[in-house]
Amino acid sequence: MANLNEVLQQARAIPNFENGMPDGYKILQIVPGSIFEKLGIKNGDVITGLNGETVNDPGKALALLNDLPNANHVEITVKRGGQKKTMQYDIH
Repeated sequence: MANLNEVLQQARAIPNFENGMPDGYKILQIVPGSIFEKLGIKNGDVITGLNGETVNDPGKALALLNDLPNANHVEITVKRGGQKKTMQYDIH
């Protein structure tokens, strides 16, 4: 997997709120060919979890992202069109 700085430049992530509470990060402006596109993430998806952990505050999100370059497997939970979907990937 690319280094963290490279990954963070491949899309824009903004906090998403449901009922006034943070529930994840909306992904926008995905660069064609980026890791986000390869993982099946679409513009407007809200990432709500990584590897079973909720992603609802910046510190936690950054800590989880920092762990990804060392991971062999990643599980991403997204909200798309009001439906939650969990995607699993092996990283080589």
